[in-house]
Amino acid sequence: MVILDYNYRFAKINITTLFIMKRNLLSTIILLFAASSIFGQRYLTEVFPTYQKIKDSVYAINYEILTGSPVLKNLKCDIYLPPAGDTAQKRPLIVMLHTGSFLPRYVNQGPTGDKNDSATVEMCKRFAMRGYVVCAAAYRQGWNPQGTTVDIRRGTIMQAVYRGMQDAKAAIRYMRMNAALYKIDTGKVVLGGQGTGGYIALGCAYVDRIGETRYSKFIDGGTGKPYIDTAVLGDIDGLVAATLNNVNNPGYSSKANMIFNLGGAIGDINWMEAGELPVVGFHSYTDPFAPDTSGIVYVPGTTPQPVIPVDGSRNICRKANTIGLNNQWKLASFHDAYSAASKINNENIEGYFRFKIAPGGMQAAPWEWWDSTTTITVANLTLLAIGYPAAQAAAGAQQCHINGLSTNPNMSKTKAMAYIDTMQNYLAPRMMIALKINGYMQFMGIDQAKGAAKFGMYPNPANHHLTITTEEEIQQVQLFDMAGRNVLNSTSSNFDFNLNTGVYIVKVITNKGEAVQKLIVN
Repeated sequence: MVILDYNYRFAKINITTLFIMKRNLLSTIILLFAASSIFGQRYLTEVFPTYQKIKDSVYAINYEILTGSPVLKNLKCDIYLPPAGDTAQKRPLIVMLHTGSFLPRYVNQGPTGDKNDSATVEMCKRFAMRGYVVCAAAYRQGWNPQGTTVDIRRGTIMQAVYRGMQDAKAAIRYMRMNAALYKIDTGKVVLGGQGTGGYIALGCAYVDRIGETRYSKFIDGGTGKPYIDTAVLGDIDGLVAATLNNVNNPGYSSKANMIFNLGGAIGDINWMEAGELPVVGFHSYTDPFAPDTSGIVYVPGTTPQPVIPVDGSRNICRKANTIGLNNQWKLASFHDAYSAASKINNENIEGYFRFKIAPGGMQAAPWEWWDSTTTITVANLTLLAIGYPAAQAAAGAQQCHINGLSTNPNMSKTKAMAYIDTMQNYLAPRMMIALKINGYMQFMGIDQAKGAAKFGMYPNPANHHLTITTEEEIQQVQLFDMAGRNVLNSTSSNFDFNLNTGVYIVKVITNKGEAVQKLIVN
């Protein structure tokens, strides 16, 4: 297990000498949770020593605009599964989207940008070893990062994100269509994205009507027309045929239950509305390409270009907390070291993990790593294959590695694994709650540690009346359902209610603090 020490408060170590003890499961469990009953719990920890991988399944066919002319392309995914001996018949699904700036790896002047990137593969295989089914989906590429005007750059990247959203939803539908084959629980789906994939995942979660692509900053200043033309690109879900949209996997839901992003940003914070998906965001505080708060997105490469104003993980998760999207996690009882570590820099924003990198320059994605020799060799061959002159290809290959180091200066597998450990272990209990996986109630139970308040209540189970007992002065009593919605408020110790059968959380706020308990309504 790895705990990153972003402010050097837990241990006096430098970020380049992070310690790794991940495989010591007993130490991990003792540190993460006091209760030994969850040792080796499926979905919470890696309960399998290995995994299966099915490479290059075609999940959709659609028009890609990479060279300027539309070409129908097979869109492929790698499917990661628990080992063959797994007896579970219905397993939650994670769809994972890689990074890459909507350009092929190496063509994007960087060392990453493919579903086979080291960090993407590592995240997916660890999810599978926890018991999930994982779909690592490639998506359509192509835009004009060197456009001579902001409108060209902004318009073409908005269209690329839009196509990526359609592809991500097609991948979800494809996996639902093959649920019996891969033993998927179609009611439990998580969508996650890394870097560019984060933009796509956030768009999928929060753009639910075409009007949200008609805000003023999404209108071409020269023509007065919106960047997103549905007659050309099709509808948001990709289920209406259009000039540049081929319908894939109709008849299945495109919906997810939660999302997470590793970097990336949202095109407009006003896309987020009450009742939409909960979100976990990981972000490097010094990311030069996508701001952690708000700012202009820049295209990675030798000559970064400004593109569009966006909001990053801090603002996204803060709004998710404000409008109630992350309420179910705010009510939970997280006693793990990763949740505790997040609070050092996250401004008490649930679902937000800010990596406040140690001094040493700007860092965009410290969870990434690559082998320099392989990268330079393959990049050179890739650039030669698409027509670069030999000298230019050799220089470009070297530059891919240099560009990567410019925003990941102390890049190493050891460092990347430390960040991936942290992200996986922070995500694990939150996914269990969002998906209502068996065992998630351990995080939603009694938590007198939330404050100094102490109370009792009866009857429990209850039918239509509840009495709160406490020697303290009651300021407020709140009831929440398991989606985190506030369903009742009272200032009395005795009150009636009319609620559906199920499990609820009772939160009592007194003059000495607050506490929560679990209530069963029958």
